[in-house]
Amino acid sequence: MAAFHFHILTLFPEAFSEVLASSLLGKARERGLAEFHFTQIRDFAMDKHRSVDDTPYGGGEGMLLRPDVLHAAWKDAEAKTRSDGLRSRTILLSPQGALLTQEKAKRLANDYDRLVLVCGHYEGVDERFIELCVDEELSIGDYILTGGELPAMVLADAVTRLLPGVVGNEDSVANDSLEGGLLKYPQYTKPRAYEGKDVPEVLFSGNHGAIAKWRREKQVERTKAKRPDLFARLRSLVPGVVAAFALGLSGCQTSSLGSAAPKPGSREAKLIAQYDEDVVRAPRIQKEINSIFLAGSELRPSGWAFGETRLKELDQKLRASENPDVRYFLANREFFAQVPDSGGGFLIRANPKRLAPIASTKAGRLKLFQIEASQLRESIANPCFYDYEDCGDLTSDAVENEGLIQAFFRKHAGKTGGAYATEKRKVLREVTRELDVYAARPDWNPATREQVRAAVRDMIARLRRLPAE
Repeated sequence: MAAFHFHILTLFPEAFSEVLASSLLGKARERGLAEFHFTQIRDFAMDKHRSVDDTPYGGGEGMLLRPDVLHAAWKDAEAKTRSDGLRSRTILLSPQGALLTQEKAKRLANDYDRLVLVCGHYEGVDERFIELCVDEELSIGDYILTGGELPAMVLADAVTRLLPGVVGNEDSVANDSLEGGLLKYPQYTKPRAYEGKDVPEVLFSGNHGAIAKWRREKQVERTKAKRPDLFARLRSLVPGVVAAFALGLSGCQTSSLGSAAPKPGSREAKLIAQYDEDVVRAPRIQKEINSIFLAGSELRPSGWAFGETRLKELDQKLRASENPDVRYFLANREFFAQVPDSGGGFLIRANPKRLAPIASTKAGRLKLFQIEASQLRESIANPCFYDYEDCGDLTSDAVENEGLIQAFFRKHAGKTGGAYATEKRKVLREVTRELDVYAARPDWNPATREQVRAAVRDMIARLRRLPAE
């Protein structure tokens, strides 16, 4: 297996020596699994004083790294270690970048063979260097450090430990905190009792199913308590295989979902992770695109807000944007639906076509089933329960709901194991409860009430005859 390459542009290459001498990074280098190259930015200074920074035009605090110096250093790094066979990405460590997450580290480890890490300093770097050379900006947190060396070490460590063969027990990587979006469960070792605190009895039971269940429950509890932001994000997404079970969103048995879970690093896992990334980014992309679009000119041919002139103007501004979400959108445009909104601007949604290459696999079928199940729930309208005017009735909302439900479950019958049966029970329970309340609306006169109740009974009976898994 070829080594993963890190090429680091820095003013302080010596800062990495201790880390590479004693950490996992050093062990990976010794075993030929990762290579580390360093470029001293100051070597490319243009004057006798070896200056690498200067004051910002327009005034302001601090100093900026010069674009000519950085560009020369970057080109030298490209000439020394660039190879046509390496998938390469240049990353600037910057507080303005997107937050480094475990999912991001996994994508970098899986999708690239070489990372060029640029360590900023002073007040920042000249914007022109970013436009010319940088593919992505990343931050390790919402705080300011004196330079990019520490963030570069963090990023390199996060990526390196995901490389095959670096960590002896790869199961420990798969079960890390934040895998599947959840924190890790509590862990214990000897002694069994300490300072009045005992190890939970379930861990001594020998019942591996009970232990696994306890651990999943604790992961959810811990994430909800310690990282409500992660918990909220997880609930807002179309759940992945691990997240769906852990959060109790599917109620399936372990075997039903576990058998469909894609192997870490597999094609299925990568595409599912990419789709989940699309889902996370879609609202941010929508916000940024609409901000640009609505700030554009008011040229509206034929009075239409989405005329050719404005759309062309928007496209030009998107291509010039340095916003990481916009750049992601442009690179993955075919995997997003961009629909004009009647209120102005656009609606941006992740497109499940991202998963088309794995639609025939078990993991792909389950993921698509979960996506469509979520869309079904969003599509089902509530028949009006108590209102007398402007209200849906059995000829609209309820009948349309039945058609949607019938089509959905017939399409997926026999394809998704326990997930199908659980979703069917859940939807039928909710819809039956809805229809029962609908049939008891107080505005029905006696003659209509019996007619409505008969129609509701027939509808529920048809839904219950849906194919079994």
